[in-house]
Amino acid sequence: MECRKPRTMFSSFTSVTLFLQFFGASGKRTIEEIEHLDLEAFIEHEQDRGMYISTVKVRMASIVAFLYFLMEQDVVSPALLERTIKLYYIRKARLKHKGYTVGELGKVRLWPGLRCQGPG
Repeated sequence: MECRKPRTMFSSFTSVTLFLQFFGASGKRTIEEIEHLDLEAFIEHEQDRGMYISTVKVRMASIVAFLYFLMEQDVVSPALLERTIKLYYIRKARLKHKGYTVGELGKVRLWPGLRCQGPG
């Protein structure tokens, strides 16, 4: 097992905890009920809170690692991470001068392995 810094472990724990709290608030009660839409909704929620794309990507990396663990334990289906996850990026310079919404700014397509393909 690789050594991790305490801050990294705490950050991963926080990311998974935030996702599970969000998931629980949606009315679902068992972890087996996690769907791809729950991941997309969590990403949108985090971005609506003003989180930078880099923060959301780091959070998703922790959540995806947790979901892979659950897949290894046969708790959730591997189909959960088959589809692309989209993140929106925000250009700060534009936001300073105009009232853009996140949807107008652009997208970064993101596979669960967190490989960016660039703006699309």
